[in-house]
Amino acid sequence: MVSVDGSGSDFDRVEKVILADERVALGARAFRRVKVYDTDVASDPILAKNGTGVPRFVIVSPDCKSVTVVEKTKLTTSGLWGAMTDAAAKFYAPSIDDAVKKTRDVLVEYDKIEGEKKVLESKKARLDEKANPSEQKEVDTRLAALEERQKKAQEKEQSIWELKPKV
Repeated sequence: MVSVDGSGSDFDRVEKVILADERVALGARAFRRVKVYDTDVASDPILAKNGTGVPRFVIVSPDCKSVTVVEKTKLTTSGLWGAMTDAAAKFYAPSIDDAVKKTRDVLVEYDKIEGEKKVLESKKARLDEKANPSEQKEVDTRLAALEERQKKAQEKEQSIWELKPKV
């Protein structure tokens, strides 16, 4: 995924709206993102032949045989996401749309774990003042369980993005 950038209001729209979209940001993990400035486009044979607009995205297939250009009126979040899912569907066996949905679930789990961890740590700090060993042990056990949930969530996240190429 090549991003051809220049300067101006469209550049800000690309950076702050299109690339900040959750689907695009998470789905970009399936691609290598390269940023090229409009002054350097002429020196690249693929970019020089594909598209004229600045800014634009050029999605190049892994075999460099097919190219999808997202520019001008198609330069929207949904336009880029559509090009990304189409390119990924041709190369990867699992869907990146499914990977993004599963990653959202993992991120929600991270948020839940972090919230529970804050509550337990503040409770532990209060218990340290009172010196109640049985309650402290219970809090420590629950914190250990949260650490285990965190590890499982991290493993799940890694397995989601182990995208296998189609053979």
